[in-house]
Amino acid sequence: IERADIDYRIELENRASPFSVLGIHGGKIEYGTSVITRAIAGAEFNYYLFEGLKEKGNFTDLHISSHLFDEPMALAMAAGSRACVTIHGFKERQHNWVGMGGKNEKLRDLIFAQLLATQLLEQDEANPSGKFPGLDPQNIVNRCQEGGVQIEISYRLRKLLCLYPQHLQRFAKAVQDALHEYA
Repeated sequence: IERADIDYRIELENRASPFSVLGIHGGKIEYGTSVITRAIAGAEFNYYLFEGLKEKGNFTDLHISSHLFDEPMALAMAAGSRACVTIHGFKERQHNWVGMGGKNEKLRDLIFAQLLATQLLEQDEANPSGKFPGLDPQNIVNRCQEGGVQIEISYRLRKLLCLYPQHLQRFAKAVQDALHEYA
């Protein structure tokens, strides 16, 4: 049995925003996703993090698929949000890619256009790997009132964002700008 604040930690901030940023594979589960989630949330948007803290085995023991993720505080934040953005990582090491998924197509298109404008991405289609469509209605990102956007970020791009604060800020501002445009 996994223990709170020993094996994993939950961190959340409800800022009464209509938008929430969720990182359900944070800490040592998927490298960099906590940093990126916090950066996008900034001081304005709600955020939720589920972070692995173990010395080893975080991915194996704590990676819960998005459509099975049912931690009550995360579900409550999603249900109380007009739209959500979830931050995930995937193993791609050759390209600075994102894979855009989720049921909110309008917000997804706005975020992808803003991210393309940062010139941090090496792609011209929203989901070049073809994986992670994020369309399951039980996916935590689709439990928001208007659905949400799942952003899968390649390992290579997460590493770039974590090593260079100026790139992280450009990436985060792009998502923030898309949320403002959507509002």
